[in-house]
Amino acid sequence: MTPEQYKDKLFSIIQGKDKFERGVKYIRHWDHHWLEKNYVADTVNLEGIGTALDVGTGVGVLAYVLQQKGIQVEGTDIDEETTGPIFKQCCDIIGMRRHYLKIEPQKPMQIGNYDLFIATRTEFDRQFTSEEDWLYFVNDAFKHFKRLFIKFNVASKSPPPHCPLSLKKYMWLPRGLGKPRRAWYLQLDREQWQAEIGQS
Repeated sequence: MTPEQYKDKLFSIIQGKDKFERGVKYIRHWDHHWLEKNYVADTVNLEGIGTALDVGTGVGVLAYVLQQKGIQVEGTDIDEETTGPIFKQCCDIIGMRRHYLKIEPQKPMQIGNYDLFIATRTEFDRQFTSEEDWLYFVNDAFKHFKRLFIKFNVASKSPPPHCPLSLKKYMWLPRGLGKPRRAWYLQLDREQWQAEIGQS
């Protein structure tokens, strides 16, 4: 399916929908959203990556872009009662399997194993109110994934709050980019983290 065909299928889903219905804005503002997801897919290190979990996948645009790069992608979101039906309909277009996942401080993720954890504009990190919350999340994530890539909802000069220094060194804020690409990013491999915390 070409990008143009994919776009047409998404727009057919939202035809006649209220512009405030959850998911509609991501398709109505297509150029904005498409630019963001392609930038993420071009920025993440996909070397050695065969499978990915797109956390908070929404309408699934990032998953589609990753599929075009040969990655097997599954997605997660919170319950459909909250998201509404559009998210699932959009993900069905690309045949993507979706899972329920809610990431909470100091609680293990109930999910399978994948090469890549990738999340863009999710909000789970806003619940992390201490360095311990962050450390728990990263240690738990590396039980399931080989690489983490997160695009945060933070574009200010300061990185996401409460992050320990051991994580901040793997974060960056690209310069010279406008919205929606400009934000704080984190990319970290399991081996890097094990060396960081002194594990063999």
